[in-house]
Amino acid sequence: MEKNIKTVASFFKTTECRIRLHTKFCKAPIIAYKVLAAGGARGICTAKLSEAEIMAAAGINDIFITNEVVGRQKAGRLARLSKWCDVKVAVDNPINIEELSRTAEEHQTRIGVLVDVNMSQFGKLDGVLNRCGVLPGKEAVSLADKTINSRGLEFRGFMGYEGSMAKFGNSFQKRKEAVDAALKTLIETRDMAREEGLNVEIVSAGCTGNWNITGAYPGITEVQAGSYVFMDVSHEYDGIQVQHSLSVLATIISTPYPGKAIADVGQKGMTMGGSGEMPKVKDIPGVHVERMNAEHAHLILSDPSKELKVGDRIELYPYSCDMLVNLYDKYYAVRKGRVEAEWDIPGRGMST
Repeated sequence: MEKNIKTVASFFKTTECRIRLHTKFCKAPIIAYKVLAAGGARGICTAKLSEAEIMAAAGINDIFITNEVVGRQKAGRLARLSKWCDVKVAVDNPINIEELSRTAEEHQTRIGVLVDVNMSQFGKLDGVLNRCGVLPGKEAVSLADKTINSRGLEFRGFMGYEGSMAKFGNSFQKRKEAVDAALKTLIETRDMAREEGLNVEIVSAGCTGNWNITGAYPGITEVQAGSYVFMDVSHEYDGIQVQHSLSVLATIISTPYPGKAIADVGQKGMTMGGSGEMPKVKDIPGVHVERMNAEHAHLILSDPSKELKVGDRIELYPYSCDMLVNLYDKYYAVRKGRVEAEWDIPGRGMST
């Protein structure tokens, strides 16, 4: 884990761009502090308001919530949070902007906002999630104008997400071409806003799959990445430059016939991909996860590098560390086979 943090910090220390650690992957302030202390970082981001509240309570001041916060109750929580830390939030709708503005005024505070830009252009760029966000260009600039003219709000810049471009095969060059094409629309939006006299402080984008591509793109000021600290199966791309550091300890509970073993961790304690991608067995070549039930992992042994017996311990690398962490209460920090520390996961379940 420390090596991964150092690898990425070293990159961002040499660029004008900075890492903004996305803490949805760890949900633990202690790990966020380790990344911030390593350098090359500018604050953190969270997926949810509740995660931001946990991080702020631990003393982290610079927080960006990378989703829209909607509804009077949550807007009130956001306004209260803005009184004791620098919190920013994504917006993509005028109704939401008006709601946040009213709430900020009621609480006599100011809320920072970034306009969320949908770089997929409604399917014109295959492979992007095409979820939240206003269209780039005039629509995004118009929304930025509205935030500037809304009392209680402070326009800080634009946010885009091109993370799904990492799915363009395992070639670093193909991934770079796809990411660069998407980021071009975000920077063009920034330029259009500046031409109209808007002060654009932040242009936020990126993810673990693209950190060393997006981080080098001219005009991007920060990269939202976090999973690189732990790494997982879903981010095994060419040129990713980080290694697995998070695993789940499991026990072999059955070897029903030659070539088969069952471990005591299933879907309740391990993550898999949406298309059925499996976790990976750590450091035992010739053993792979065939499938998972609620309580069991089915292992296929094809010329394994060591014999597996009932009672043996194995470790599994998760498909997604983001979702895995939300299943557990505690980390065990291990160095050279010895547990050095136990760290709580206070953000577990904070998903609203």
